[in-house]
Amino acid sequence: MTFQIFSELQYRVYSPTTFIFSIQAFRSDSQVIVEESLVTEPTLTPEEISGAEGGSRFIRLKVNSNSKFTIRYQAKVDIDYNTIHQRKLSQTVPVNKLDAEVMPYLFPSRYCQSDKLQKLASKEFGNIETAYGKVSAITEWIYKNVEYRSGTTNSTTSAFDTMTERVGVCRDFAHLGIALCRALTIPARYFTGYAYNLKPPDFHACFEAFIGGEWIFFDPTKLVPVNGLVKIANGRDAADASVASIFGNAACTSMIVKCECHDPAFKPIFVSNTEKQPEERNRIVVRNGAEIRIVPIDDICYIEAYDDYVKIFTKDSYYLKKKTMNYYEQVLDSNTFFRTHRSYIINIQQLTKIESLEKNSYIAILKNNKRIPISRSSYGKLKEVLGL
Repeated sequence: MTFQIFSELQYRVYSPTTFIFSIQAFRSDSQVIVEESLVTEPTLTPEEISGAEGGSRFIRLKVNSNSKFTIRYQAKVDIDYNTIHQRKLSQTVPVNKLDAEVMPYLFPSRYCQSDKLQKLASKEFGNIETAYGKVSAITEWIYKNVEYRSGTTNSTTSAFDTMTERVGVCRDFAHLGIALCRALTIPARYFTGYAYNLKPPDFHACFEAFIGGEWIFFDPTKLVPVNGLVKIANGRDAADASVASIFGNAACTSMIVKCECHDPAFKPIFVSNTEKQPEERNRIVVRNGAEIRIVPIDDICYIEAYDDYVKIFTKDSYYLKKKTMNYYEQVLDSNTFFRTHRSYIINIQQLTKIESLEKNSYIAILKNNKRIPISRSSYGKLKEVLGL
C-alpha cells in the first residue's frame, strides 16, 4: 500500500535555537521510502541522525537569527502490513527469554509510571489468560473509560495523570496503554506516525506491545484505520519520539499534516467493538424520558458540546447524548457535517451564510437563524469544503 505524507511546521525564532525534529518516515523492510524531500526556509543544512534502532531518523539544525523558520517534509512510502496468526498471539515470551533490545520497554519511564499502576492493572486485567487478551482488554478499557478531548492535557501529563483525570488526547491514551502493559510485565513502546484520514489532521500516537515475539500495534483512540499508519518513530514514551524538541527560544505558529492513500485497492480497516457506530452514520438513537427516539441524520441541524454530553439539535427539538464531539466528528459523514469550533458541529446543508464580525472572526448562520462560531483554524477548511 502506497501513502503520500506531508508535514509543514512554522516557527517564530526569537534567539539562536537548535531544533531536533522527528518527522521523517521510519525505514524498515516493511516500510520502504520510495521518494522524499526535506526543505527549510531559510535554506539551512540539516544533519540527519539515526535512532538507536536504526529505522528512526532525527533532523538537527540551528537557526541563529531572530526570524521566521519553516521546515517542510514530504514522502511517498510503500507499506507491507504483517498479519500475525492468532496461534502466535496466544504465546507469551517470559522475561528471562526477552532479547536485550526489548528489555528497556519493560521498565517505568518518564510518562509511563507502570510501578504506580501495578495494583490496578492486576485487578482489572491480571486474570485474563493471554498477553494478547490482556492488551486488547486494556485498549478497550481506555477507549470506554477515558474521554478523548483536545486541549485538556499538556506536555507534562503522565499516564498516572490520565488514569486519575480520565481525559486526554492520543499521546495520553498511548502512555496509559504502555504503562498498564508494563505493569503486567508485557513490554510496550510508544509509536508516533502519520495517520490516514485523521480528523483534525495531526501527527498520531498509539503503542505497540511485544507479544509472541512480535511487536503488535494497538490504538486505544480508535480514530484511524489500523492499516492507515505510516510510522515515524518508536520510543519508551513521547520523550524519545517527540515531533519537535526545541533548545532555545522559539514558538510554533503553524502546523500542517497530511496522509493520503491513492491506491484504489485500499480499504480502511477499523478496530471497534462499538456496535452503534455504523448505525449512527444513518441515525441516532436517543432516550427522551420514557421514550426512545430515532433521529435521522438528515434531521440534525447542529451538535453542541454540553459538559460530558452533547446536545443534538433538530428543527423542532434537541436531545442529550453521552458522547463526545470527537466521536461524532469521526462517525458523521464529513461531506455533510463540519466541525466549525471545538464546541460545535454543523450540518452544512443547514448553512445559509457566513458573517465576518471582525478581523479573523466569523459566524455561521443556519436556516433556523442559529449563529454558530467558526474558529480561525476551521474557517479556511470550511471554505475548501464549500469550494470557495
